[in-house]
Amino acid sequence: MGAQGEPERSEPSTDSLHDDGAPCGPQQGCGRCAAVHGSIPLDASALDVAAALPLLDLALATTGSEGAVITQSGAYAPVGRTGTAFAVPPGRIALRLDPRRVVGAVLGEDRGGDPVLELVTGAGRSVHRLRAHSSVDHLILRGLARDHQGSPAALTGALLGDWTPAPTAERWSGDDQLSRIDDVLSGDAERRRSGRQPVAHRHIDLGLLPAVLGHLCSTGIPLGAAVFGEGVVQACAGALQAVSADDGRLGVVLDGASLDLDSSALGACLLVRTPAAHGPTSALELYDRHGRCVAMLSQFGIVGAETHASWEDVADSLPALG
Repeated sequence: MGAQGEPERSEPSTDSLHDDGAPCGPQQGCGRCAAVHGSIPLDASALDVAAALPLLDLALATTGSEGAVITQSGAYAPVGRTGTAFAVPPGRIALRLDPRRVVGAVLGEDRGGDPVLELVTGAGRSVHRLRAHSSVDHLILRGLARDHQGSPAALTGALLGDWTPAPTAERWSGDDQLSRIDDVLSGDAERRRSGRQPVAHRHIDLGLLPAVLGHLCSTGIPLGAAVFGEGVVQACAGALQAVSADDGRLGVVLDGASLDLDSSALGACLLVRTPAAHGPTSALELYDRHGRCVAMLSQFGIVGAETHASWEDVADSLPALG
């Protein structure tokens, strides 16, 4: 264990590569599973591309790693970046990235010829993938690739005329729930262990997760779920519609999103309590066997005092491991 009792972190040497050295994508650590063909890099930063995502009417978005994958169908909320405010609107795809780690995008096609957009790191690893469903959305994605004379902002301007993007959200500060999320996005593990960000935490038995999620589903207590890739997090929030546990895998359906957890790839669960919109708020942080935080289950933003209190009652009932 590291300082503050967090899991030790080690860097796997080949987990993100195929035998031939090709980078893996966000779904189960494998870009081949999406059968993306003929990918070409876009002449724009990841932030510029992300600014165009809310233009899509209906997308299927996926982010994940070895232990956790989230897939959601819907429209994108405005994409956030580290250091600014972050909202997780119900029914919307909420995405946040660290532009120092997620630097670009590539566009390819699936087996059916539909466009597939991927956000990538400087090493070319795919960390977020989306498919668009309608013909209009296909045109928007393909337009990003054709716009070689400027950033995709030129495309959004062409589509929306005099439309101008919303002002940049104010920078966020303070050692709270959001700074904890940004520490994961930035890979700033040392700060999380240094004691400069005090948090109350205890280790929780991973085997309790099915019962916790089943209780939330049966009682109607909403939940926020965030899944991390390298420098990116995709989050959703809402009531749980279904929970299933089978052969070491835990599946959750909530508000148009599907969360898949692989217990064989998870190594630890921490219950962490940090300041948030309703005061001290608990989060279940899930770590893989390399000590990387891959998912967070909590209440994000303003959810109402009753929901917050119900969630805290559930968190308080969880015994410490050992």
